[in-house]
Amino acid sequence: MSDWTGVGTRTPTETPFAATTMRTWPDISRYVAEFHKRESQDPNPEFYRELGDEALEKIAEMAHPYRKSWDNSVIGALTIVGNAVALPVDYLDGPLTVFWNGVKLGRGSKKDWDIMLSGWRTQSGTPSAWCMEDASTLVFDCAPDESVGMLVVWGQAYLPPLSDDPDAVNPFALLPKGSQLLVAKYILARLPVVPIQAVNESREALIYATQVNSIRQGVRDTNAADFDKGLHTLLLSVRNRTQVPMRF
Repeated sequence: MSDWTGVGTRTPTETPFAATTMRTWPDISRYVAEFHKRESQDPNPEFYRELGDEALEKIAEMAHPYRKSWDNSVIGALTIVGNAVALPVDYLDGPLTVFWNGVKLGRGSKKDWDIMLSGWRTQSGTPSAWCMEDASTLVFDCAPDESVGMLVVWGQAYLPPLSDDPDAVNPFALLPKGSQLLVAKYILARLPVVPIQAVNESREALIYATQVNSIRQGVRDTNAADFDKGLHTLLLSVRNRTQVPMRF
């Protein structure tokens, strides 16, 4: 979460879990490559990354482990146009908490505003309520003056993508220690099985090839089950964790 100590000043602390051992994408990529090499396959880091980002999306959508804030500061992700704000691309879904200059705004209704607040879409002033225009646009009950106001919006977010850049945000830092291998489990579950061929037509050779191929498929099935189980555990952890109050 982020602690705001005044308009335009913040100290970000957006890690919802304290991961005592923080893995990185190179760690996970090497972990997967070791399994892959045991099947006499060349490591494919770019393909691993595609599957890994897919895993992070699924984890975010199913378990909602990451809640963050966006703002309209100079380097912020929000821009107010009239009385509307387009939510950033990493906003996931779920309820929002909206603050204007440190004051929490209530949620209103366009239907009520149309009846009670004539001209609310163009009238300027200090907003006191907000609602959703559509799935990705937030509107206020009046058009605020962005030059003198600090908007902060909290919501569920997608986890950051995987990167080899040591300065990039590490998505594993946003997951508890026990859930950081979920990405590896997902990748291993979805690596294509390259079957081996029997070296000859003998019964022994055919049995051996069948057994090896069965083992390789079993690795995928086991990791798929581990991913589903781990995702369920993470979901329960998120639901049961104590929420730290948002402060300004």
